[in-house]
Amino acid sequence: MSKEEASEKIKNRIELGKKMLKSPINNEEEIEAIKNNKASWSDFNVELLKRIFSNDSISKEYQSTHGAGRVAYYDPYSSGRAWGVPLENLKNDLKAKINKLESIFDRLELFSEKSKNQFDKLVDLNIFWDLLHPKIVEVSKNRFETKHFADSVEAAFKEINNTVKLIVKQKTGKEYDGADLMNRAFSEQNTIIALDDLSTATGRDIQIGYMKIFSGSMTGIRNPKAHDNITIDSKRTIHFLFLASLLMFKIDEKK
Repeated sequence: MSKEEASEKIKNRIELGKKMLKSPINNEEEIEAIKNNKASWSDFNVELLKRIFSNDSISKEYQSTHGAGRVAYYDPYSSGRAWGVPLENLKNDLKAKINKLESIFDRLELFSEKSKNQFDKLVDLNIFWDLLHPKIVEVSKNRFETKHFADSVEAAFKEINNTVKLIVKQKTGKEYDGADLMNRAFSEQNTIIALDDLSTATGRDIQIGYMKIFSGSMTGIRNPKAHDNITIDSKRTIHFLFLASLLMFKIDEKK
């Protein structure tokens, strides 16, 4: 997650907490509702902090924060009736959690980079493109940089499909598509595109294995992206692009 995304998400959680703190409380049921909402809000914050940072130190710092404990019961009617819920403690604890989020927000610039893992740094530096096949970069980079992640993946696997389709048509005069194309092109029997020495057991294993990867990528990756409105994040997109790049390089190595 980028620093900008993390900052925005933490800011939204702070605002939600402050809104909760200002909620009018006029009876015991409303106290219980605020208590439950505060617990859900805080649980979400813990999970969010775990996702933002690569270790649990920040989420644990947040979890260990509690407000000052006083037994103070709220009675708006001055009837002397205690509602049984220490409202002041609840509000103090909520204030403490909000203050801790604000502290994390203020320090985000200082420790976000240190707590990033190497993969996140690779994404932020935008240098992973140097590792990808040029054809994948050509069709996917602009889509990725405009945050059209699913389109970026779809374009990459369409490029693989089109590349294999062209080779098969040139060699056989026939056109196929998708998984069927891959199974025909890389089949151990009547092989159209050989990826290794098929006279050896190892070569045949490689041929069959990659045939299944090529075919599976059409069925499990390209087709869903083309047919459904699927949302994926930048990290999963890069995983797919590296797979697409591997397959393109493997085509380049054909015998």
